[in-house]
Amino acid sequence: MKKALTVAAIATTLAACGSSGDDSSTSINDYPTVTITASNSDEIATTTTLAVFDGLGTGLADMVVGVDTVERVSYHDFVNLDNILSILKKTTELEQNDSVTGVKQTEKVNCDVSGSMTLVVSLSSQDEIKSGDYIKTTMNNCDQGYGKGSGSMTMTFLRDTPEEVLLGFGNFETEMRLEFKNLTVSEGSYNAVSNGTFTLHIDNSYDGYVSSVYSDQFSMTTSNSYEQIIANFVNSTTYNANADIMIIYSKGEVADSILDGKVSFETTEPFVFNSSWDDYPVSGELTMTGVNSVLQLTALSDTEVQLELDDNADGTMDTSKSLSWYEFY
Repeated sequence: MKKALTVAAIATTLAACGSSGDDSSTSINDYPTVTITASNSDEIATTTTLAVFDGLGTGLADMVVGVDTVERVSYHDFVNLDNILSILKKTTELEQNDSVTGVKQTEKVNCDVSGSMTLVVSLSSQDEIKSGDYIKTTMNNCDQGYGKGSGSMTMTFLRDTPEEVLLGFGNFETEMRLEFKNLTVSEGSYNAVSNGTFTLHIDNSYDGYVSSVYSDQFSMTTSNSYEQIIANFVNSTTYNANADIMIIYSKGEVADSILDGKVSFETTEPFVFNSSWDDYPVSGELTMTGVNSVLQLTALSDTEVQLELDDNADGTMDTSKSLSWYEFY
């Protein structure tokens, strides 16, 4: 797992989030809650863990690899640092033009390799981002060097925000609504499409940050006919830059086409990473609940994880096994 070190990478969650949700043909309510058994518990644990803490700073290339080889994509795979910083950089350049300030400005720009993106920028001030300001990006086979992107993203700021957010560092707080409409990323014959709405809140300082993501529903489908939906989703990441410790809390529901069903989940003990560079947590507990069944994942260390299954929800774990994080995830 690659985790972000600065809020610039957390801001990549801007590119993580799908559209207005209305474009998703499937609701999580279309999936039945599954019974967790010994035969499906590994798949459920892996799918849920992906939703909780997979790669908060990954780029588009990682997602394309995932679509190609494992036929699975996580919502974090749409977290695209290179792309969002490129968009913000181009927006900042446009902002220097007085004609942009206080009006809606449309600008078509060429992508690094091929294709283009159209930016619709509405900024009311050159000195500060105001609540209601927005940036809409429509990608037209846009290739920035790590796959092609199509579809549109709209980020709308929900509170006044200093311009430091465009730089990705400093002391600031911001909140924004992120709406993607059929955001499609592809390489060759492989592609993945996201739809959904997220709200992102960032409280950043030189000492670290707290990033919170909320979503009623977010869906992803791939050209391999894999679908994953997360719903009623909350994910909070706290990073202490002085101690270089990261803590992740998450809860929600997850469904996918491999399981052909859904489970609910919650980090009953937040996951703790001793370093933002670490791939695996040193502690934490994730509880997944199905029909009359409970699966518990416990980080024993940054090398070992334990899976325990209560297959009749009587409060007693019926099976238990320990394995390395590398084997599991």
